[in-house]
Amino acid sequence: MKRPPPQAESSNATEAHNLTAGEAAPRMSNLARRTVTAAVGLPLLALVVWAGSPWVTVVAAIVAAVGAAEFSAMLSRKGRRPVVIVAALLAAALVVAGHFVADGRAAYRVVLPVLGAGASAALAWSAMRRSSAVAGDAGLTAVAALYAGGLLLFVPLVRAEPDGREWLFLLFIGVFATDICAYAVGRTVGRHKMAPSISPGKTWEGAAGGLAGALAGVGIAAWGFGLGLAVWEALVLGALMAVVGQAGDLFESKLKRTAGVKDSGRLMPGHGGLLDRLDSILFNLPMLYLFVLWATR
Repeated sequence: MKRPPPQAESSNATEAHNLTAGEAAPRMSNLARRTVTAAVGLPLLALVVWAGSPWVTVVAAIVAAVGAAEFSAMLSRKGRRPVVIVAALLAAALVVAGHFVADGRAAYRVVLPVLGAGASAALAWSAMRRSSAVAGDAGLTAVAALYAGGLLLFVPLVRAEPDGREWLFLLFIGVFATDICAYAVGRTVGRHKMAPSISPGKTWEGAAGGLAGALAGVGIAAWGFGLGLAVWEALVLGALMAVVGQAGDLFESKLKRTAGVKDSGRLMPGHGGLLDRLDSILFNLPMLYLFVLWATR
């Protein structure tokens, strides 16, 4: 077999080097995008929580609308036809309803009319599109709205409680500590798969690391914010936050796997969609609200 001339060898080596560099570049670029997004997003999130009402409600309503649209888009990839605009508007309306409930209005006078109007709009819109599955499309529209708006409506409810600002900060610290520690431990020593058919990257070792991170993060935050929790109460909240957050993460992973997508969207460079960042927070919001009611009353 003839050896290629030296020039060809050099050309092939250069081409291989360029290919390797080209493959590495997206990883570095993705890391840079994630870093920039976090550097911009986290201070804005903290500022909104600090500002309180009505800004926290406005931002939560916008996030709920976008989340419902992402949820609907994933369902659409499987041939279903949820009404995206109705899902987004209903999700935002639910958060606004939560704001009025937090201001002292009776829940049945605010939330139920919103749900009724949303369900009627979904059915009417599905019928006008001559959908072959009117009830199914309307039901999925409602599910998309309830997943985003029905859970995010607890943001203004928590914020309106005594020390609500600190409780929301504690939530973010606990969830971020869980995610960071679960990722670090799972990548380092993770061996036993937790749910390989749903999320192959998740391990029981990572879940244990996430639990440890939640216990430490919630404990330190509760003490630092002066929330008056006993040690055992902070540990219970941290454990609940870790378990509920993992459940929320697995739920969204199952939804994405069913839809055949890697991310829920492309809104956040390097992070995917809003639901990719909110999955653990969404499930934890109603749990935190109930815990706050119990702990403060």
